[in-house]
Amino acid sequence: LKEVFQLFDTEDKGYFTKDDLFFVMEAMGGSPTPQELDAVMYELDSNGDSVVDFPEFLTKFLTATDEKELLSVFHQLAIQEGEGNDDRFAKPRLFAHTLTQYVGERLTDEDKKYLEIIFRGADKDNNGRLDIKEFTAYL
Repeated sequence: LKEVFQLFDTEDKGYFTKDDLFFVMEAMGGSPTPQELDAVMYELDSNGDSVVDFPEFLTKFLTATDEKELLSVFHQLAIQEGEGNDDRFAKPRLFAHTLTQYVGERLTDEDKKYLEIIFRGADKDNNGRLDIKEFTAYL
């Protein structure tokens, strides 16, 4: 989860702001409204100081056992391949592409290997993509 947190905390400040959250969500293809950003920050910023530090971020993910919350995260990372809710999948290539766009430079071979290891470990049916069940089990 530290690596995920660092996607938001690109300047290694130890926290991220609503603006940082906006840029990550936008890089992943979203168009969050100010109200949506406020709602996410409200959920993550447990002490109300307008920033999310790693302990707050970690606590939220460790207590996010509600599948509805995990589904919301999954929808930010996954693509729709059919018409039903079970037709959403996260693929390593798409995630790597999104990460490359966000960072603004190509991923190193080491970065690509790391992403492959993560996906292989989570991809229990070895089909090259993560469905919601694999995603939630991995988290």
